[in-house]
Amino acid sequence: MEKEKLTIKLKTLTPIWTGDAFGESNKIKSQSIYGGLRYWFELYCKSVGIVVKDFENEELDKKMYIKEMDDIINSQNNFGIDEVKKIIMNNCGITLTSQIFGCKGLKGDLEIIDINSNKKIINKNNIDFRFLNMNIKFWMNKIFFNNAENLECHLDLVLKVKLSHHYIREFKRFLKYYEDKIILI
Repeated sequence: MEKEKLTIKLKTLTPIWTGDAFGESNKIKSQSIYGGLRYWFELYCKSVGIVVKDFENEELDKKMYIKEMDDIINSQNNFGIDEVKKIIMNNCGITLTSQIFGCKGLKGDLEIIDINSNKKIINKNNIDFRFLNMNIKFWMNKIFFNNAENLECHLDLVLKVKLSHHYIREFKRFLKYYEDKIILI
């Protein structure tokens, strides 16, 4: 079954800078967004009573996965591939968070297909560095600004994602839950 597309708009309170190895922030990488969304999704799950496990210790057992797959095939039910995957994940004890975002041995269902933002140029002469010590001033100039006068940042993100229909309703509840709250990504 085709995954459903969803557009998520995130209003920023401060400009976002996620520099790469060259001190440039040309784009926001999806890994940063996944990590932030996962963190807030876990907190959402805890607040509404959905089981959350430590993702570093949660792992899909391949032998159990194969056994569950064999059981479903032998039952001769006419499940679609998404339904089979959801049944197996539940039977293997994989939490909703890991089903959506992944864990050891399992790629998550959520796909970020596009990230857009408004760009903002910040001039280093407009930043008050008086509170910083000399070592940090050097770092800010050399690394953060890459010895340039301006820094490109991002505002107001628009994410386009895809998610299987088995997860979309709970994911929309998650987004609604935080719609009037401030979160950090």
